[in-house]
Amino acid sequence: MAHPMEGAPARQDAEKSVSQLETASDLQKKLDSLKRGRAKMERQWKINLAFYKGNQYVYYNKDSRRLESLATEDGEKPRWRIRLVSNQIMTGSHSMLSKMLKTKPVMTATPSSGSDHEVKAAQLAESLLEHWWKDLHLDERLDDAMLWAVITGQGFWKISWDAHAGKSMRFLLSPDGQPILHDSLKELFRGQLEQLGVPPQEQVTYMGDVKVETISPFHVYLDPSAAVLDDAKFVICTHFLSPEEILTRWKYEAQADSVAAAPDETLPMSNALDAAEKNVAEVNIGYFLPTASLPNGRYVVWLGGDQKAILEDGPWPYPFQ
Repeated sequence: MAHPMEGAPARQDAEKSVSQLETASDLQKKLDSLKRGRAKMERQWKINLAFYKGNQYVYYNKDSRRLESLATEDGEKPRWRIRLVSNQIMTGSHSMLSKMLKTKPVMTATPSSGSDHEVKAAQLAESLLEHWWKDLHLDERLDDAMLWAVITGQGFWKISWDAHAGKSMRFLLSPDGQPILHDSLKELFRGQLEQLGVPPQEQVTYMGDVKVETISPFHVYLDPSAAVLDDAKFVICTHFLSPEEILTRWKYEAQADSVAAAPDETLPMSNALDAAEKNVAEVNIGYFLPTASLPNGRYVVWLGGDQKAILEDGPWPYPFQ
């Protein structure tokens, strides 16, 4: 029989305040606590998603923690029998979605004063917003987010600056590894290298661009003390990235420890012959607003799973709060 005090340290670690989350292990325990707190809600989300896809003979097995198919009849209960499904859930969801998206959102910029300079700046901002709407395919992103809202009651956009996106530029590198910016020097240096028979060293740099992602509600964890999103003091987003992308972005050699799959997909056991090969790693990004207990705020990126390593950590980097 376990002593009543056994397990208390684990609960204490999970209940650390935001300002006490120092290591990757602390951060992961906080995230695991958030996952346990909404486990019941996620089970319902998975059933809703399966029903939307037409898999309307499934239920959540609490013992195996998986979605499983209902038996068809008593006795041997063969699961190979064809089941008739009239999927009115997808039809009704799309009907509701079309009503919600009937009017396109309008993005406006308001001048801070009535001067010509401010008015023209606001007009330029509106033109830029309209360009981004088309260039970033925000119509499709909005459809995806609102469909998640129909199925689970929550839909999210994540808007960030991606330094590895946008158009690329190729630079010729000097012997000390610095890019040569002047065209005349570039041609002169390239000619000298050709005479010596030395291949030129080049570097590809991306200009960066705005990135808009539709994040699955299964991968967004909000401050549980907030009644509405605007009151949340922190948000944690989970991404599943390939080891190559992690190495490119954070210069860290991570190991693939997860399988990229839909939230309602039932994967074979890890020891099964047809088990899927692990091809991605769990990367968690925490956004902690500046508060009285955390005056500088925090932006932290860490590896989940068994690796538990902090990839990036610093104060709140954004001008807004």
